[in-house]
Amino acid sequence: MDSFFESWGLTLNQTLFLLAIICMVLDFFVGTDILSHVAYIIFSFLIARNVPFHFMYKVLIGLVAWFAIICCHYLFFKRFVQQIVNRIIAPDKYREGADGLVNKIGEVKEVEQKKMVMIDGDLWPAEAAEDLQVGQKVKVTNAKDGILTVEQAEREC
Repeated sequence: MDSFFESWGLTLNQTLFLLAIICMVLDFFVGTDILSHVAYIIFSFLIARNVPFHFMYKVLIGLVAWFAIICCHYLFFKRFVQQIVNRIIAPDKYREGADGLVNKIGEVKEVEQKKMVMIDGDLWPAEAAEDLQVGQKVKVTNAKDGILTVEQAEREC
């Protein structure tokens, strides 16, 4: 099997490592974590494949390595990738939660005597400088701690 990969000058380990790096780089341009997870499985396989122990220990080491890599992904790497994507690749495209609603238009609803704003089918708590009327169109100007700050939307001509 290694001879196939060596035909272009790389060993199986080098080819898999290169494939994992390519997957991680491509993950910057894709909105999911799938490519990163594929890369983590490849890295875990490479770690397990190259330890000089019995097969069962290799499986255990591979699983522990995969778990450690996944933990690092969600604790550190995902934030790093998200910042790069938001600043360089696609600013303002991948904002999550209430932060992604800034500059969107919604409609004021009343739920249990509380004024809420419906945007894209979701209800959000909102506050405004002026009194909000049910049915009024509003524009989100800010979002903090899941509460939207809104103002009256400009009327369309």
